[in-house]
Amino acid sequence: MLSDIENIHRISKYRIKDREKASIFQYICSQPSPTRKKAAADLKIRPTTVSKSVQELIQDTLVYERS
Repeated sequence: MLSDIENIHRISKYRIKDREKASIFQYICSQPSPTRKKAAADLKIRPTTVSKSVQELIQDTLVYERS
């Protein structure tokens, strides 16, 4: 059975870090102009966690950061 993007990161076999990263990726994809600060506030995740996850997403070439 396939999972949808809304629920794939909620499966308990994944690490919390992975679920947070998936939530942040989903947030970035759903927002017209996402910021780290807004993501942290909206997702109720620590700003340092958001920054580390975003950096990993950039390194994974899943997102890029505009200046």
